[in-house]
Amino acid sequence: MKKTISLFALLFFIFSAFAQSGSITNIRVEQGTGSNERVVDIMFDLAGNSSAYDITLEVSFDNGTTYTSIEPNEITGSLNVSPGNDIHLIWDGRISYPNSTSSTARIKIIANSWSCGDPITDSRDGQTYNTVEIGTQCWMAENLNYETGNSWCYDDNSSNCDTYGRLYDWSTALGACPTGWHLPSDDDWCTLTTYIDETVDCESLTWIGTDAGYKMKSTSGWYSNGNGSDAYGFTALPGGYRDSDGIFHYLELAAYFWSSTAENGSEAWNWGLGYGADEVNRYTHSQGDGLSVRCLKD
Repeated sequence: MKKTISLFALLFFIFSAFAQSGSITNIRVEQGTGSNERVVDIMFDLAGNSSAYDITLEVSFDNGTTYTSIEPNEITGSLNVSPGNDIHLIWDGRISYPNSTSSTARIKIIANSWSCGDPITDSRDGQTYNTVEIGTQCWMAENLNYETGNSWCYDDNSSNCDTYGRLYDWSTALGACPTGWHLPSDDDWCTLTTYIDETVDCESLTWIGTDAGYKMKSTSGWYSNGNGSDAYGFTALPGGYRDSDGIFHYLELAAYFWSSTAENGSEAWNWGLGYGADEVNRYTHSQGDGLSVRCLKD
């Protein structure tokens, strides 16, 4: 399937659209002017039988003879989308092609079917995350590592971000997940943990259940003999936390995950795992503390 749209000044893009098990139609583009002349608004409709698609863009400046991938960090908008109308992406061509012009430029829009278990790429910074389906939910199988707002690497060491993801205060965590994903609520965590361990009582506090924590923890990386079975592929690592005074605690000993549910004006619910416990911990933290974020698919 190929769509050709009207040429216009400056970069003169011809758009081609490709999809597996779906179709891209009704492509509309608008190119900026002046200093934004290489910023291109792209809108299209996507139909198909898959619940989600990964979108990639490629550009050619030689009439389609060769194409080069456009990096995700040059694109604003979600690259993991469900079928629908008026899907909107913005490509900032100034980043990689500050001086390129052509009367035969072409862009490909490629939509490949996506299902939970496939990785996703965060278009904001190009980082890729594994995903896992557990029960009826689709989770990221890694902690979020997107730098935004009040977020930190443990001990301010970037290598810890590479391993454990970033630590976020609660207000930052609420908006940290990429488009199409969200910070899970207390109820979402309850759904996950009761699926893994039916003895979890989500109305209780502190250590609850029997073995959900053991099944959620990774098989390595925990202090002493505190590793888990990772029975469901959640692969929780002990990233510790940062208190509101800026002091870091419990790396390799514990994992703390924010929920989106506030307890009051100063605290919010979180779920945690410990190196010496097979249970899960449901409790509250100060909203100013820095905890890990796991994103859940919308």
